[in-house]
Amino acid sequence: MKRRKLLTAVGSATAVFVSCCLGSSGNGTDGNRDKHFELQEITFPTDGVLEHDLQLKSRTLRDPDQPLTIESAVTNTESTERIYGDGKAALGYSYQQDYFEFFRAETRTEYGFENGWWTVTEQSERVDGRSEIPIKAKETHERTLVLLVNDNESDPERVPDKITFEFIYQVGEEAYMPDGQVIEWGFSLVRTD
Repeated sequence: MKRRKLLTAVGSATAVFVSCCLGSSGNGTDGNRDKHFELQEITFPTDGVLEHDLQLKSRTLRDPDQPLTIESAVTNTESTERIYGDGKAALGYSYQQDYFEFFRAETRTEYGFENGWWTVTEQSERVDGRSEIPIKAKETHERTLVLLVNDNESDPERVPDKITFEFIYQVGEEAYMPDGQVIEWGFSLVRTD
């Protein structure tokens, strides 16, 4: 079994809705074969303070050498410091929804390639961190994220045709963001073969 260790803890998700759902399009039956994915249906905010960037670095779910990986970034386009939260929602990872979950490539979690899937093999206790994160003017925050199966009882029956992620977070000038701007964004991973 191939194993990887992720190092740092993720923050807690508070007062922010984060969802991830499997798309229902397609009726593929060759679930045991690897499939390539592309980023599609990306909906970045057009009037937000933070500018998003998303890059797909590894395109397959079932490659035994590496999991599907994306690089996500947000840049403060303003001339003054801002605060955003929840940090996970802004950068595109969350707690488990359905089978699949993007993990920050630095969580205290072990994962490996088992039974044909990149999956969580041992998950330590999640340590709460700051859900509101300051970002300086023109500063960029980046995360490398890996897509894992995070289900303790069963694996998916087949490779899905589409996986859709939708996120909501806030950006403001003060802690707790009483007048923060609500930002919605998301993307889909769509099978290409």
